[in-house]
Amino acid sequence: MERTKIKTLLSLAIIFFFERFAYTNLLIQLPIYIAQKGISNTLGWGQEVKGWIFFFWALVQNLTPIYFGVIADKISPRKAVLFALLFASIGYLGLLFSNQILTFILFILLLGFGSGAFKPSIQGLFSEISSQKVWAVYLFISNIAFLSSLFCSKILKDIGWKYVIVGSLAVSTLNLFFSWITLQNQNKPNGENQPPSNLQVNFKEVFRLLQEKRTLLILGFTTCFALIYMQFYETLPNFIVDWVDTSKIVSYFNLPNVLTIQTSLGKQLSYEILYILNPFLIIAFVGILQKITENQEILNSTMIGLSLVVVGFFFCGFTMNGVFLLIGITIYTFGEMLFNMKILEIISKSTSNRLRSTYFGVLNISYTIGLTIGAITGGYLYRNIAEKHTLATKYLGNSQISNPIAEISRQINNQDPTGLLWDLYKPYIFWLPFLIAGIAGIVIVVFLKKYKSK
Repeated sequence: MERTKIKTLLSLAIIFFFERFAYTNLLIQLPIYIAQKGISNTLGWGQEVKGWIFFFWALVQNLTPIYFGVIADKISPRKAVLFALLFASIGYLGLLFSNQILTFILFILLLGFGSGAFKPSIQGLFSEISSQKVWAVYLFISNIAFLSSLFCSKILKDIGWKYVIVGSLAVSTLNLFFSWITLQNQNKPNGENQPPSNLQVNFKEVFRLLQEKRTLLILGFTTCFALIYMQFYETLPNFIVDWVDTSKIVSYFNLPNVLTIQTSLGKQLSYEILYILNPFLIIAFVGILQKITENQEILNSTMIGLSLVVVGFFFCGFTMNGVFLLIGITIYTFGEMLFNMKILEIISKSTSNRLRSTYFGVLNISYTIGLTIGAITGGYLYRNIAEKHTLATKYLGNSQISNPIAEISRQINNQDPTGLLWDLYKPYIFWLPFLIAGIAGIVIVVFLKKYKSK
């Protein structure tokens, strides 16, 4: 790789790292902070409120790239990155002072707009580096940021929930200044200073793509993936806190309190620590996986990736055993890694130099559908089918009891009621619609393979 490209890649890597760090530092805590009951100093608004917040967040964050990719190609991706980081920083600042649902949603929308505008802009800049390995590097950076933010997020949360938001605000603001200094001095490829004169032409390109059967099939199976992806990060943390018993892991390794969380099941491995496995595996294996699959048929790799996502998610959602959860996260992670890498390759191979960000923006139609549907259905379904607090209230037949878990425990001779509620109400049924969606996605990939072979 040329020295100039290495320098460009390094600056893009730093900008992308800090954007992802700020974002995931907040994201990993929000499901608990917004909705979890029985943990002190959280907002405790409930699963259905969390579902609506994540719905609007996902809607804005994933609709934005569809049209902002066009704007990024018009004004240049470098200017678009600065614009996006400014809005994200305003969003973090507003969340710091938001204790009411409506103001919280308002600033989540600003954050979603900033994050959504950033995505096709930075992807457009990455795609300027003509190397087959660039998307493995992209995923590597994303997950280095994720892994780092998990440790930071855990430390900040233990100090106080607001400090999580302060941390994201500080990183995002510093990233904005770094980007402003770096990108304005960066060499631009030929043609960036002469963007398309007619913005409408680019929007016509979006509509042209959406009329192609190939594009619709790609959006179809990516939507199915997004439905599962949303639950892995939005709902699985709640499920872990409610149902999964990792106490044997804690006792076997004699883990310190800083890595644990107290639930009705006792001292458990904190959910942030469990999520460390996801970025750690991607960091360790993304380069190897890219090398193994670089000469394989891209749709075959995509289908394998989606299949691993479904199998891994089954392990995550249908057990109370912490060891099986770790196995599920491992399988899911390899599937997510492979799928994300290959879908970016599929889109980048369809990208012209003049319309890079536009093509990447179109991909977000699938995430708009998958993440918004996943958010709202996940919130309501979990609230009614799988939330332990709700099921305990249902068991007692009295919604006025403030701590139904403790009341059931008292009635059954001070034993933990989790196993009783698990066997009686089968909360794992909650995951079935999302597993079915994943299987549907695999079928769509098969249809696309047959369509290409004609």
